[in-house]
Amino acid sequence: MNSMTETLRDKLIRCGWVTNFNADTLVQLIERHYAALAQPEQQGPTDEELYDYWISTSPEFGCADPVGFARAVLARWGNQ
Repeated sequence: MNSMTETLRDKLIRCGWVTNFNADTLVQLIERHYAALAQPEQQGPTDEELYDYWISTSPEFGCADPVGFARAVLARWGNQ
């Protein structure tokens, strides 16, 4: 088997990084890692979305509590 067609599993075993026993587990972890890297980064809110959210959460178009608004934004978009 040449190095171009050798599977990742076989390369890991040949290099001594894993044994035949645990090679499949490591290959699965590597594949999951690269799949996660291939996902596009989530985008945060646009300026327009923030402004609209500010208007909808602030009584009478004013933000009496900027810390409260910041917490509301983080709660809504904090994972992005």
